[in-house]
Order: sequence, then structure tokens, then C-alpha cells
Amino acid sequence: MDDNLPSFDEIWEYNLPCKFVIPGSLINDWASIVEKILDDLTTLPPNDTVNAWKKLFMVAKCLWSRTSGGRRNEAKRKACILRKRIQMWNEDKIDILWSNFKSQVEQYRTKSRMKSRLLKKNANLKKGKSNDMNLGINDMKKINEQKIKEDIKKKSKKD
Repeated sequence: MDDNLPSFDEIWEYNLPCKFVIPGSLINDWASIVEKILDDLTTLPPNDTVNAWKKLFMVAKCLWSRTSGGRRNEAKRKACILRKRIQMWNEDKIDILWSNFKSQVEQYRTKSRMKSRLLKKNANLKKGKSNDMNLGINDMKKINEQKIKEDIKKKSKKD
């Protein structure tokens, strides 16, 4: 049994939305990896299939998770990244792939939390609510009205 693989609970805890198209040059490599995992599931004795099941649940997450970057030569760049990941999987460096995936998930979760906080903050501003960090719309209106009244008083005193 491979001790480097995470528990099932950890595998299921980490999820990341991924959209991918398998580049044509990598379809055979992908198929051979999946074939090896499925072969292990069907040929090994039931007590020895735990790692094969873990690998089956991990393979798509580790290989096809998001790749970041710009749009220029994006297809070639992604294919290169995926080729390196497949090579690492074949070299049994699954623990490295898994730690990279986990860090991507943590970054995604952090960005999601920040985005939801920002949306909540903006919603509160639109409703006219204020908090310690900023003034609400109604507070800004009152301040502007006071400034206008003061300007009018100053102008009237000068005349």
C-alpha cells in the first residue's frame, strides 16, 4: 500500500471547477493512465485496490486542474503543462501533483472568499448601510449636503 496517497476524506474535500479539453497529442497518454488504474481495479485482489480507487479519484484533479496565465499561445502552453503533469504521474510523483492541486484549491478558496466579501460590502453600500471600514451612500449624501450648505453660506457672506 502506498502511504504517499492522501485519505479518501482528503481527496473528496478538495475540489476545483475545471474545464478542459484534452489536447489530441495527449489523448493516448491520458488513456494509458486511466487504463492502468482500471486494470489495477479489476485484476488486483479486493483488499489491494484501495490505492487504485484513490488514484482513480485523484487523476483528473491532479492532471486536469486549472492552469493560469495569459491567452497568447495558451493552447501550446497548457499542452506543455499537461504533458509535464502526465510525465510526473507516470514517474509516480503523485504526492507532488496532489500538493500542487491542494495549493491551487486554497488559492481559489481565498479568492472566492475575498470576492464574496467584496460583493457583500458593495451590496451593503447600495443599501445605504455603513460599517467601520467605509461610509454608506446615505452618509456620503449627508456629508455632501453639509458641504453644499456651507459653500452657500460662505458665498452669501461674501456678497
